[in-house]
Amino acid sequence: MKRAMIAAAVGVTSAFLQTVAHADVDAQWAQTKLKENACLTCHYIKGKKFGPSFEAVSKKYKGKTPDDIYASWQTFRVHTGVRTQISEQDLKSVFEWVLTLRTGAAAGDRK
Repeated sequence: MKRAMIAAAVGVTSAFLQTVAHADVDAQWAQTKLKENACLTCHYIKGKKFGPSFEAVSKKYKGKTPDDIYASWQTFRVHTGVRTQISEQDLKSVFEWVLTLRTGAAAGDRK
C-alpha cells in the first residue's frame, strides 16, 4: 500500500512538472515553426502586418479548437505554399499555441 501511494505521488508530480515544462517548450517550438515557414513575413504575433496578428486570430477563434482554425486557414489561397512545408499536425499544434495568445488566456484555455 505504501509503495502504491509513493508511486502515485511520484506519477502525479512527474506529470505536473512535464506539463509546466511542456507549456514553455510549446511557445518556443511554435514560434520557431512560424519563423521556419515564413509565417512572420505576413503576420506579427501582436500587431497587424499584412495579415492579422496571431493575437487577433486567438480572439477571433475564442472558444474554438485548433481544428476550427485549420479548417478556416485552408480556405485562404495565400497559404497554399505553406501547406506543402508544414504538416497538418504541426499546424494544429501551432494553432493550439495561438489560442493562448488572448489576454488572460492560459495554455489549453479556449474560453
